[in-house]
Amino acid sequence: MDTPTTDHVTALANAVAASDKAWPIGGPYSGEQTTSAARHIGALVRYLNHATQAWNPESLPDLATWHDTTAALWAALQHLPQILAQVERLAEAFRYAPGLAVDDRGEPLQPGEVVNLAIASMRDAAVTLDPVVDALSYAMRYTGRLYIRDAESDES
Repeated sequence: MDTPTTDHVTALANAVAASDKAWPIGGPYSGEQTTSAARHIGALVRYLNHATQAWNPESLPDLATWHDTTAALWAALQHLPQILAQVERLAEAFRYAPGLAVDDRGEPLQPGEVVNLAIASMRDAAVTLDPVVDALSYAMRYTGRLYIRDAESDES
């Protein structure tokens, strides 16, 4: 049977500890910290894009790694709709910001219209993620069912 080489619970705890060091769950919160966390998500996605290319099979050496990676991606993505909804609620305040203006790129719009369009686009993104999260949930379940038989059990 193909078993994990590391305890995935310990690995998750280590990842959370490293994340909490840079972005403590209890705050302090700031625009700089929020943007930094979002940028690191982008950097991690970039790393995964490179690590999982066909010429790099050692990045996915066994079934356990496939399952753990799928489960971790599902865990990350399942919370993105919540983040988008929370950002949307916080962004509502910008609609009434004194001096809010719009640049001259694109069609002429009023600032409130641009806020509405941005919020609606975030809402669309959250809804679009739901089937992706559901599909990853199934992928996680299926990958968790796979194992490699021992050579001795094949001979019987």
